[in-house]
Amino acid sequence: MNMKHIIGAFVIAMLILACGDDDDQNLVKESEAKELLTFAFLAADNDDLSADIQATIDKNAMTIKAAFPVGTSLTALTPTITLSEKATIKPESKKAIDFSGPVTYTVTAQDGSTAKYEANFTVTKSGEAKELLTFKFLAADNDLSADIQATIDETAMTIKAAFPVGTSLTALTPTITLSEKATIRPESKKTVDFSGPVTYTVTAQDSSTAKYEATFTVIKSDAKEIQKFVFLANDNDDLSTDIEADIDEEAKTITAKLPANASRSSLKPTIVLSEKATVAPGNKEAINFTNPINYTVTAEDGSTVNYNVTMTNEPSVREILLAISDANPENTLGWDPEEPDISKWEGVVMDEDDNTKLVGLFLGFKKITTIPSVIKELKDLQELSLRSNGLTNTPIEIRNLTSLTYLDLSFNELTSIPNEIGELLDLETLNLKRNELINIPKEVIENLTDLTILLLDNNQIASLPPEIKNLVKLQQLYLDNNQLEAIPSEIFELINLEELYISNNNIESLPDGIEKLEELLILNLSRNELKNLPSQIGALQKLMGVSVAYNQLESLPGEIGNLKSLNTLDIRNNPNLTIIPKEICDLSSSPQSLKIIKNNTTTCEE
Repeated sequence: MNMKHIIGAFVIAMLILACGDDDDQNLVKESEAKELLTFAFLAADNDDLSADIQATIDKNAMTIKAAFPVGTSLTALTPTITLSEKATIKPESKKAIDFSGPVTYTVTAQDGSTAKYEANFTVTKSGEAKELLTFKFLAADNDLSADIQATIDETAMTIKAAFPVGTSLTALTPTITLSEKATIRPESKKTVDFSGPVTYTVTAQDSSTAKYEATFTVIKSDAKEIQKFVFLANDNDDLSTDIEADIDEEAKTITAKLPANASRSSLKPTIVLSEKATVAPGNKEAINFTNPINYTVTAEDGSTVNYNVTMTNEPSVREILLAISDANPENTLGWDPEEPDISKWEGVVMDEDDNTKLVGLFLGFKKITTIPSVIKELKDLQELSLRSNGLTNTPIEIRNLTSLTYLDLSFNELTSIPNEIGELLDLETLNLKRNELINIPKEVIENLTDLTILLLDNNQIASLPPEIKNLVKLQQLYLDNNQLEAIPSEIFELINLEELYISNNNIESLPDGIEKLEELLILNLSRNELKNLPSQIGALQKLMGVSVAYNQLESLPGEIGNLKSLNTLDIRNNPNLTIIPKEICDLSSSPQSLKIIKNNTTTCEE
């Protein structure tokens, strides 16, 4: 062999050896795990069983054992088996087997190694059976939303269950099933205090016994919510009223605005938490809220959540008023920013007993065309006039002025008003006259039950919501100069109404029910299209003045003659009205001396 052949053979040999090394490195060691983890007989797979049977596996003796209830046939039982990962077993899981004698089960690991277990099962003899078969708490017998099934460990002789959060263990009633002819103490359906371990003794027919220890727990709550965060005036000297913070549960933030002059350096919050939760810093602990503070809430189960708490001060009245001024650079307010006493500013009225509270703000004719949202901070304001400013809208933040009793938005250019005005529940006077309103939302009307004066005249309102009947305290209602073609019968539910003005509309008739307005003093229906008046008008005994001038009346009801308080009746310019009933004319000579204003062509009936 020449040198060339020798070198070639050497190279080939080296390549073969290198490939062999690579193969060794790429080998993965196969699993040798061959453990029998569980061996159970499920009632669902075995007709003779009323409950699952869990066999005991002795990994040292390599045995599988279980005792079956009296009467169980061992000749065809189907076990459910779990093994180490990648291991197999013979006979297989879920295969019916005759267990009337010992049966060998062979577990084979992935690497081919094996382990053998011997299965020996017995049937409890009649008379010595003392097995606890089931132990449950029925919702029907206990303060539970669903049944609770306890776990019975026949090896450890224990009974265990976990109850829902909040369950009291002091008085629970279990339902128990036993081996045939066995008895138990305490008995099934007997109410027991399970706040500590309780021993149950099962006695077989042959008087032999088995003791089980029942231990129950309540699942610890994971609830960790701050439900309320409030600064009570009684706990905080700088506060005259309680301040409740806003909680954003999703963002886990808590915010509140304190009065303008309140110090944030030492405040004591009162905190309401989920049951069994705790918080740090603690409830009523004095805290410096000059900067944001983190509060940590810990649930009973130890889980936690953080809330970021931020306190700020409301702007002062001065700051709010200057914001209104700044938002209207063309205003004619004439306020001097250097004047320390803002009660000297025109239109500004401070509380006589507390000069930090603005109670009246009268800004009519001041070229205030924009109302900034900061107006919402004037929570003590009782009277607000913004008349004659050319306003085209009203901010929804007006809803926050919950102390308002008087609101004047008249002589502006409003085409609508926000529903939020309906949240001013203390409002007594609402003046919306001389705007460009086409309707009044029911949301504004339905809740203003303290309203006594409502001025809606000189707008373009074509209809009124039936909810107007809710204004049960209303005394004066002005609807003149609108586009009404009818009035809702609900107006006649306003039994405290004293003055009703509906002149210069397009009303052709009145609905039934006018006789309900027993307190009515003045009724102005002039300049409409009325052809007649209901006779029930004669029931309004307090009526002093009636105007039906400039209508299309053809006659008057004689019942008007019953109105002994009537002193003025204006019936001018009803072209087809020529005769006044004698009963009405007779009132002219009565003590109240009725003044009838009429055309010369209209005469009294003789």
